[in-house]
Amino acid sequence: EDRMDRVYGIVSHLNGVCNSDELRAVYSDAQQKMVAYGTKLSQSRPVFNLMKHLLAQLPEASGEVPLEGEGLEMAARRRLLEHRILNAELNGVGLEDDKRERFKALKAKEAALATEFRNNVLDATKAYVHLSSDKAEVAGMPASALMQAAQTAVDRGLCETADAEEGPWALTLDAPAYLAVQKHCSNSSIRKMIHEARITRATALSPCPILEDAKEGEETGAPKDNLAVLEKILVVRQECAALLGYASYAEANMNKKMAGSVQTVDDLLDMLVDASEPASVKEMEALASLAGLESVDKLHPWDVTFWTERLRESRFGLNDEDLKPYFSFESVLKSLFALVDDLFGVSVSEVTKEQRQERGIQVWHETVRLYQLSDKATGDVYATMYCDPFVRPATKRGGAWMNTIHNRGGPTGIKGAYNNVRPALTMIVCNQSPPVDGKPSLMTHREVETLFHEFGHALQGSLCRVCDLPQMGGIDAVEWDCVELPSQFMENYCYDRHTLSTMARHYESGAALPDETVSQIMATKTFMQGYGFLRQCYYAKTDMELHARYRQGATEETAIQVQHRMSQVLPVKPDPNDCFIAAFTHMFGGYGAGYYSYKYAEVLSADAYAAFEEADQTPDAQREVGKRYRNTVLSLGGAVHPREVFRLFRGRDTDPASLLRHAGLKV
Repeated sequence: EDRMDRVYGIVSHLNGVCNSDELRAVYSDAQQKMVAYGTKLSQSRPVFNLMKHLLAQLPEASGEVPLEGEGLEMAARRRLLEHRILNAELNGVGLEDDKRERFKALKAKEAALATEFRNNVLDATKAYVHLSSDKAEVAGMPASALMQAAQTAVDRGLCETADAEEGPWALTLDAPAYLAVQKHCSNSSIRKMIHEARITRATALSPCPILEDAKEGEETGAPKDNLAVLEKILVVRQECAALLGYASYAEANMNKKMAGSVQTVDDLLDMLVDASEPASVKEMEALASLAGLESVDKLHPWDVTFWTERLRESRFGLNDEDLKPYFSFESVLKSLFALVDDLFGVSVSEVTKEQRQERGIQVWHETVRLYQLSDKATGDVYATMYCDPFVRPATKRGGAWMNTIHNRGGPTGIKGAYNNVRPALTMIVCNQSPPVDGKPSLMTHREVETLFHEFGHALQGSLCRVCDLPQMGGIDAVEWDCVELPSQFMENYCYDRHTLSTMARHYESGAALPDETVSQIMATKTFMQGYGFLRQCYYAKTDMELHARYRQGATEETAIQVQHRMSQVLPVKPDPNDCFIAAFTHMFGGYGAGYYSYKYAEVLSADAYAAFEEADQTPDAQREVGKRYRNTVLSLGGAVHPREVFRLFRGRDTDPASLLRHAGLKV
């Protein structure tokens, strides 16, 4: 399993960061083999019976949760066997032969459809470009965004030369370019055009659809439509759940979640909606007033982001362009690494290009970096971590994520082992603006949060203490609605005065960000949180409704109509053609019937950060809490149930009050 996961993990990772037709073919072939292999292994009754036998041989679990030694290893072994037995049951080990074969075929079909879905999103994002030489179309956009748009026009071969002042400018749908238009372009028609192109990606409604290969006798193929692909996936998932005896895919999925039931998720989302709506109403009224509109009803979806930025500027005197020179990628990395060194005793050092060449270590793009994570006190190496920070729309999927190729521990005596323990191999991937025109990568504050977020995942993926059972390390065996705890926890430090004061340095002069500006950034933590919460609840409710209650053909309602019905929680109604679910790749890779996990885990992360707020603010006191956090949340992985892990760190169960307080919402 270890060898297979490592090899396939690398191929799968490369497919996401340097995509090509050749690699797609290799990945698709490998994926089908891996799905068949994984299903066959999970459905093996001899293996299943052996695991049940082994579990029965273990001593009864004691009431006390062990933190180290033989007790921790025994707890991890029990959890491993319980996980494997449950996974086998959810993969149809108990089905009769014909149903088991049907289940296997359905899993292969689901994997192929998910890959098709992702590829369509990547292709659709890459296919759209609006080339403009009209300054009126890019009015209000900052120089850095225009510089990148001009560079994109040249890079795509749309013109021989271009510059920020005169153009031409290529406006695209990758996240940095799209957000630059939505935040800053004062031309409402252009904002609308780019917005509509993004929300109809990979559908027949797209202004630049991607086409199937033409059939015999046809001049062009039909538009590829992810709405149709999604419907097929939902049907497959529902049939799999029915074969296992569950009412829905969501119900089956809850077996592997801390929430435990669809009802618990519904209750959480409803509570957050109720808590957010009063604040959201006031936020939208403020936007409408600033925009000079008679009422909120006059606000369009492509207006919200634009006027949110104007409101931020008027209230706090802040805008991304003024702040970006203070958040160079190098300065942010330096401060991030200094924070985890001080708080958790984890040292991060770069493996230079020369050192990589000496060791024969390859990277997949020249901008990719390599780091080593080690114990500050002992020097023990925990992990090797790749960092791929910059956007590449033509070959790299959008978003940000952390991959683990293998956890710490496992086979001994292998190349690269340290003290006979193999370090973890992790990757963090972002899509921020690259260096351009001789300037370093200058980050928005949101991009800083994203980098901190992904590094939080990498910490949990690196610091496992259960090295004899690497399957239980990192995030692999953690209940999925808890994996965002360490990542969202780290985002809090992007609003911490000390961290901001040391991190924010002007890339040219080295001048620190003024204290008043630091205070303003800290104040923005609660800005527009009512609307932000409702938007996340909208995504989560759509995902849960599709996987818990929607049945294709049972009513006249379609999946896209479910999405539109769920939009009732939003204060500004989406465009009638909004098809965000056609590019909702989160539904594949752990978040199908699980997007709520972001908010569920945010309850945990806010409560965890509150422990640092409640402690004395001296460095020693903070390090003491940091040590406890590292020894529980960051290093126990899935060896102990996350509910118990949280109790070990916090001394009690979770309380949502901290999340609502941090967001400025009434408890």
